[in-house]
Amino acid sequence: MEGDHSIQQVINFVEEATRSLQEVAYAVNTGSMSPSLPCKPECVYFNLTTRENQRFCVRLTMRGFEVVGRDHDSLELEDEPDSGEAFETVYSLLDHLSPSYRASFHHALSDRLVQLESEDPQQPAAPVSGQH
Repeated sequence: MEGDHSIQQVINFVEEATRSLQEVAYAVNTGSMSPSLPCKPECVYFNLTTRENQRFCVRLTMRGFEVVGRDHDSLELEDEPDSGEAFETVYSLLDHLSPSYRASFHHALSDRLVQLESEDPQQPAAPVSGQH
């Protein structure tokens, strides 16, 4: 059927992963798309280094965000049974991986609230990124 597309075809995982990395850039040391692992219609891989300097390879699929390696571009956990939990958002993934993520989130939120208090009440507020 021509109008019948699976939801996987509708979601652009590269765009979703890129947007997610941009939203959490304040809370990680590094985050980038994997230069060596394939981008497929059904999944993409990206690398994260937390504030604790822990390195991870993450896969984004319809299941969500899953840690598949304990280093950049690594898939050593991909085929382990019960290897990984899938997280619905990049925020919940970071909350699980990085103890300093919560502090970074709260600090960013506090800074934004202070900024809002000092702005002209007639001006519309800019959106808060990194929502938890």
